[in-house]
Amino acid sequence: MEESLFKIFILLLLPVQLQEALQLHPSVITAKKNVELSELNFAQSEYQTFSPLLSTSGSHNNNESSVNFDTSKSSNLNASISWLTRRGYSLSLSLRNGESIYNSSIGGITDNYSLSSGFSLSYPLFSEKRKSRLSSTDISAFNTLKTHIDYQATLNQSAYDVISRFWDCLILEENLTLTKLSLEESQQQQSQIEARIKTGTLAESEIYSYINRTLQQEASVIDAEIRLQECNEQANLLFGREVPREWFELVKSIDFQEDTSYPEKAYKTTDVEKSEIDLSIGQISLQNSYSQDMADFDLSMSYGLNANSTTQTSFSDLENPNWSVGLTWSKRLGNKNYNQKESEINFENLNLFLERTMDNALLTERSLVNQIISIEKLVTASESGVQAAQKAYEGTKARWEVGLTTNLELFTLENSLMSAKMSLLTTKKNLLLAKANLARFRGNIISKN
Repeated sequence: MEESLFKIFILLLLPVQLQEALQLHPSVITAKKNVELSELNFAQSEYQTFSPLLSTSGSHNNNESSVNFDTSKSSNLNASISWLTRRGYSLSLSLRNGESIYNSSIGGITDNYSLSSGFSLSYPLFSEKRKSRLSSTDISAFNTLKTHIDYQATLNQSAYDVISRFWDCLILEENLTLTKLSLEESQQQQSQIEARIKTGTLAESEIYSYINRTLQQEASVIDAEIRLQECNEQANLLFGREVPREWFELVKSIDFQEDTSYPEKAYKTTDVEKSEIDLSIGQISLQNSYSQDMADFDLSMSYGLNANSTTQTSFSDLENPNWSVGLTWSKRLGNKNYNQKESEINFENLNLFLERTMDNALLTERSLVNQIISIEKLVTASESGVQAAQKAYEGTKARWEVGLTTNLELFTLENSLMSAKMSLLTTKKNLLLAKANLARFRGNIISKN
């Protein structure tokens, strides 16, 4: 399988700094290690299947007769190299060298040397048998591809988690800013009341509600600071290091332009891709089961040269050819096709699982699209709510400044305005995360080439 098939590239949908930062995410590191392991297993599978096998052997025999005291000695040295081709047939080259010495009490010593070389081919005539020889490598390649898909899914999920966590911190930061503004407003109102008390236009008892209001706002500021600090610490844990401030600003610039038209066909998500790969593996297993239940029908051919002499032989003496052609047919009797039936059932289950996965993908995508549309309407409503709350507060504040309304009404409208602003911020965050979630589902936060 081409190496380029497994290379994953990150598009500039996320800022470059965040792309680099994702490589520090623990989940991404683990997924990357899994990819490395799967590629190592694939390389090992190819090596074990296609790499030539070199074999050597040697022997020495010494026999002595107890009757006439004849003795014989023989030495043999053999070497061969064999390999499986990518077309499913086997080749081998061999070299054999031998020497035999026979010492007869009658005829004397006879010394004989032999040297031979050969070439042989084993070719299964049924294509299913040839394919089954290569099936382990094909399955390993598919499993390697699955780990790359998992790595891509982990990148997208991690990017979504980072964006979600950063936006939580940004919302808490906005909450802190609004809380501080509310505190400043309460302090200004308290100062105005204190000035009126000094001029004698208000009783001193009027100040206590404003003091209590200011103290509550100070406590709210402290609480908001603590929550923001905790969120920042959790963001640091995502990368195992302190997150630079500019990363939060970069997240603000991200805008996901996902198609929110009503989907009619299931999107090819990572789960769908993995199910399709499982189906391909199931297809290979099914083909293997067919080949296992088939008869073996093999063609074998060999050709060699021999040399025999009473003197030491060399390669130049190889002149006596020999060759052979053979056909072998074998079939297990009483085969009930158990392997085939089992593989067919598994393949049907994988087909059904793929259909369910595609149906679930379609339903999930429709749900995510509907969620975006609903939140967009909520954003519009929240914006109108903020405008109405702002207008009501400003009118009430103007009346309060001339003594035409009570502080209770002012405090109530001030709380309503702050709640409306926070609701708008939260709704906008939810809209961005809903779009990011749709992009994550489609694998578009970080895409592969």
